[in-house]
Amino acid sequence: GSADPYGMRRDALGIVQTLAHKEIPLALRPLLVEAAALMPVPVSDEVLAETSTFITGRLRSWLRDQGFRHDVVDAVLTERGANPFGAYRTVVQLAAWVERDDWPDLLNAYGRCIRIVRDQTENFQFKPDLDPEPATAALWKAYQAARAQVTPESDVDHLLTVLRPMIPAINGFFDDVLVMHEDQTLRESRLSLLQDIWGLSAGIVDVTRLEGF
Repeated sequence: GSADPYGMRRDALGIVQTLAHKEIPLALRPLLVEAAALMPVPVSDEVLAETSTFITGRLRSWLRDQGFRHDVVDAVLTERGANPFGAYRTVVQLAAWVERDDWPDLLNAYGRCIRIVRDQTENFQFKPDLDPEPATAALWKAYQAARAQVTPESDVDHLLTVLRPMIPAINGFFDDVLVMHEDQTLRESRLSLLQDIWGLSAGIVDVTRLEGF
């Protein structure tokens, strides 16, 4: 049609649907780079980025057409938009989690960690021997257990299953510990721990995009 004279939307949708339906976990950016190298004219990084964004846009529209919530789709595509099948699988899993009765408790606890550090422009270093609070030690132990089980390649089912047992330690930390302590070193150490906990979801899902965050 006149809105898509070169059929690019159709082609991008075909790529998305084929990878999702055939369950092929494939990152598109390296393939776009290879395709660009075969072109008779130079392809800039800006054009590569625009092409990747264009395909992700078709993926977003397709997922929404499947009936998934917009916030669930956006939360996943922020981290996995360049892998259509990976994104589709993650959306399916996350869509089930947000309907669970215990979902608000998990999102609220994890959100407490994120809200206090997301505006920080510096990454701090946690110093476990510096903090005298038992609640800090308990949260550090819970984080270490989770970190050992989660990588950026983990599926969202696994991530959220690992995060769920951390809820008591997170709530206990915020109930008993003053994060923004007047002592700068102690304050930055506590902020670092929360930054590390937020980092558990890196590469998997951006929970800040979800309703109720």
